[in-house]
Amino acid sequence: MYNYLLAILLIMLLAGCSGARGEEFELSGKITEIDKANHYVYVDKQGPIKVKDYDELEVGQQVTFVLYSTDPDDVWDPEKIKVKSVEMEERGLQGSIAIEHEGPHTTAIYTFINSSDEQITVIGGARYILMKDDQVAEKGSVPIKDYLDLQPGEEYIDKKTFSNLQAGSYTVQVEWNQVVATSAFEIE
Repeated sequence: MYNYLLAILLIMLLAGCSGARGEEFELSGKITEIDKANHYVYVDKQGPIKVKDYDELEVGQQVTFVLYSTDPDDVWDPEKIKVKSVEMEERGLQGSIAIEHEGPHTTAIYTFINSSDEQITVIGGARYILMKDDQVAEKGSVPIKDYLDLQPGEEYIDKKTFSNLQAGSYTVQVEWNQVVATSAFEIE
């Protein structure tokens, strides 16, 4: 019985069932076309690459596809090219936090920038969570105004000051318009 199973395994390996025939490679560039009817994406006019979910992809967006070819003849066939992963250029709203200490006050200065090519309208204020040693120490919101229009490249900067923090490891997280910025700091 053991020899029979070993023989089947050997036949499968020789027949290529292990997946070792294929090759992994990268394709980077800007998306030049999205064919939604066929689920194809073209990168710098190369392709097509068949993708299942293209909702987050846009023409003009910089991407890197890690692809896997199941064709041993290296013929570009979108049915034999599988997407292993996609890295997308960050677009839209991006956030960051800088921490400043002055006496008993610790200030989280958060910056959100519109890195897209279009105006972004943000409705509502930012929410924050201050964690101390992995436990919620404080949470709340920072009112901004009813809505705020950010032009391409425009930043919104605001701050939240915490006073008399005890010694420990802290993380502050600010969420605005479903974008989260996080920063860690220590109080000794």
